[in-house]
Amino acid sequence: MHNDPELQGISHLLMDEIHERDVTSDFFMAVMKELTTRRNIKVVLMSATMNSHMFSAYFNNCPMLEIPGSMFPVKVHFLEDILSVIKPNSSVVQSQRSTGMGRRGATLGRSNNNFHAKKTDYAIMMKQYLERLNRTKEYPNNVVQQLTDFKVEFLNVENVFNLINHICFEKRQPGAILVFLPGWDSISNLYNMLDECGRFPEDEFLIIALHSSTSIQHQQLAFQTPKPGVRKIVIATNIAETSITIDDIVFVIDCGLCKVNRFDATKKITTLDTEFISKASLLQRRGRAGRLQEGECYHFITKVRDQRLQLEPDPEIRRSRIEDIIIKCKLLPLGKTQDFLQKLLNPPPVANIRVAIETLIEAQVLDIDENLTPLGNLIAFLPVDHFLAKMIILGVFFRCLDPILSIAASLSLKDPFVLQPKLKKELELKKLELDQKRYSDHLLIGTVMRLWEEAVGDNRSEEFCKENFVSEATLEFLGAIKQQLADCLHEMKFIPSGNFLNYTDQNLNVNSYNVAVLRAVVCAALYPNVANVKSELIMMNNQQVPALETYEDKQVYLGFKSVNAKTHHFPSKYLVYFTKQSCGNKVWLHDSTMVSLQSLVLFANRVDVSFSPLVVIKNIPYDMSRNKDILTLRNRFHAAFKDFTANPRLIPVDSDEETNVVVSQIVKLLSSEEEKMQ
Repeated sequence: MHNDPELQGISHLLMDEIHERDVTSDFFMAVMKELTTRRNIKVVLMSATMNSHMFSAYFNNCPMLEIPGSMFPVKVHFLEDILSVIKPNSSVVQSQRSTGMGRRGATLGRSNNNFHAKKTDYAIMMKQYLERLNRTKEYPNNVVQQLTDFKVEFLNVENVFNLINHICFEKRQPGAILVFLPGWDSISNLYNMLDECGRFPEDEFLIIALHSSTSIQHQQLAFQTPKPGVRKIVIATNIAETSITIDDIVFVIDCGLCKVNRFDATKKITTLDTEFISKASLLQRRGRAGRLQEGECYHFITKVRDQRLQLEPDPEIRRSRIEDIIIKCKLLPLGKTQDFLQKLLNPPPVANIRVAIETLIEAQVLDIDENLTPLGNLIAFLPVDHFLAKMIILGVFFRCLDPILSIAASLSLKDPFVLQPKLKKELELKKLELDQKRYSDHLLIGTVMRLWEEAVGDNRSEEFCKENFVSEATLEFLGAIKQQLADCLHEMKFIPSGNFLNYTDQNLNVNSYNVAVLRAVVCAALYPNVANVKSELIMMNNQQVPALETYEDKQVYLGFKSVNAKTHHFPSKYLVYFTKQSCGNKVWLHDSTMVSLQSLVLFANRVDVSFSPLVVIKNIPYDMSRNKDILTLRNRFHAAFKDFTANPRLIPVDSDEETNVVVSQIVKLLSSEEEKMQ
């Protein structure tokens, strides 16, 4: 639509799975609604579970067409029924000691510390129902007693385990089982319990952990029908709710919970909470059973909770960062951004809009008048997050494009490493080996992609992937994304050739093996996402881990997948990171790279020089007496990069243009600093 806002030549436009309400679909619906007022175009919205009346009203009471489907009956059981059949020695009452992310699972709600409020709300909700159960004796006394404790609704993986045992060894009815759990922790816990208990041998049970971080080959096992006499057990997140369909499921076990990202505009941080699913999601999960025959569904929520579930999930646009949507708004003839966003089906909070605009101004994507800068116009042309788009342009500027495209592709999709419940330690050691003490999750991805591409050339891709715990399918997908991004750069005049693998051109990769330059590009792109490593170590899960702080947070932790997560000493005490997330009572940094203080001075958008001879970047001081020329070099870099983005071009490597001179001096300075950090 950037080149053709009116979509001339298109008469009908179909949008499927519209009920999912992701940011892009909600934005695009609003754009289409505007377009239908200017020209004759037919927009068809489709979904198996959409709230038809809501969408119809949004499109000025447009016509609705319903096509009835057919399903086999599904018998429904709630928590009361489950507690009546699982073994008493594994009841919820005996699991109340745990409230963290251990074997018994995740706690519940947006604040894991606010137990008093949860207890009060639960007591009010259940009061009349419990009084009725005490009168009618519908359930055994021990079940009613368990229902009096509000923690009964916390996820208890042992109860899920015992319910699976009940289905497999007491009911003895054949059929595949699909288990919905909120995240990888609970999935791996249940997987290990089934694997280690000795009752589920491989010749009788096919157990599959279905998660975005497991290999595509492993995920495909979920769709295969096992041989006769083998029961399939699929343990999944809500990825199995709508995105995929497993036809042979007979039993569904639904924990009633999911993980939800919410952006807190006040604290400028995204929180990851475990919450009750919506009624729409519950019905979707229930519908996974009974596709080919009659099925059963076990919901780990009470009948009372079932009646109080939110009808629809919160639209993503109301709980997410919206910087990239604002950039899209600036590209299209939509009028004032704030005014247009209020036309969405569920507009984003005003505070989220304000924070997004402030962030884009800080990143030099928007100017002070909230118009796209030359850099912003380039970023808008690349189909990735604005941080990653800037990283790619810097990769061209510093002539290290190939590894930077690998990093951007991975951060826009997922890393290629495969999580396996049985091989967690082996994966951790392999990543450290590949990192080679560079202390960088980002450079690690560039290394893996390069080594895999070499392995492909030697016809040993499969062997490489097995040795290094990576997914061949994911690497192939990342390679396709790299090519797509390179094609965009060709259209932007940064790459002269439109040929396949044009991003490997030698002139674009003069510095691709220079670790100092790669760090610099990552630093310049991800600023102001900076963390300071404290001198002391702290204990977490009986292990010593680094203590860090950010400008906004006094204590943060590195995500468990990071190669830096257990590092005791960093040659430089500064890290940049891609995302920051609050989960429970901790703040986590994901995808980090160690950088030098000189890099921060060079690439920070603003520095405070009022404390000469010190300069200050985000409360981090730098003594100018160490290098009196660094501010001059910093100013030359920002001027050269501004000119580079205003006049996109590929500068000959042997040219004496200012850009080449500046890059050469920065490479020399940072390479020297890299040697000191070895």
